[in-house]
Amino acid sequence: TATGCKVTGMTVSNFSTGKLADLSFKLEGMGFNQEVGVLGVTPSFQESLPPIMLSAYVYQDGVEIPINELSLSIENSLGFITSTASENGKISSRVTSRTVKGSINPYKQGDSVANFTKFNTNSSFSLFAYAKNPTAVSGEFSQVVAIYLPCCLITELSESDKDGILQEGISFSASRGTTGAND
Repeated sequence: TATGCKVTGMTVSNFSTGKLADLSFKLEGMGFNQEVGVLGVTPSFQESLPPIMLSAYVYQDGVEIPINELSLSIENSLGFITSTASENGKISSRVTSRTVKGSINPYKQGDSVANFTKFNTNSSFSLFAYAKNPTAVSGEFSQVVAIYLPCCLITELSESDKDGILQEGISFSASRGTTGAND
C-alpha cells in the first residue's frame, strides 16, 4: 500500500508521426507498507485503445501547424508538513511549485519569421493538440486525447534538417498567466 501519493511528474513522449504516444507519471507519497490480505476495492477498467499519431493535429495560436513530434513534461515540487507525532514524520503534503515545458518541431516556413519574432520579443502563444480514434461511423471519433496550453513562451529556437527539409526546434515553457509569470 502507498498512502498520501501526489504526482510529481508527468511526461508525454512519443507523440510522433505513426507512433503510440506514452503518458508516464512519477509519484511521491507519505508512506508505504506491505501486507498480505484482501484488496479493499474492486478495480474497474474500461476498454480503450490509444490513438496512433496519425490524423493527430497541433495548433499554434489557433492555426494548424505540421509537426513531426511534440513532447511535454510537468514537474511538481512537493512540500511536506511534518510532525513529531507522525509515525514517518509526515502528516500531509502540497504542491509548492510547478514547471511545464515541452517542444515541437514545425516545418520552417519560407515566408514567415513569426516564431523568431515570438522568441525575440518574448511573446506568448497558445498550443492545442489532439489525437483520436475513428469509429465505424464516418466523421465520428472516440477515445480523444487533447492538450491545451493557453500561454507558452519560446525558451529555445533552433533549426534542424529532416530528410532535406528544414524544421524549427521550438522549446517552450507554459504557465497560466498572460505574461508567463504564473506557475
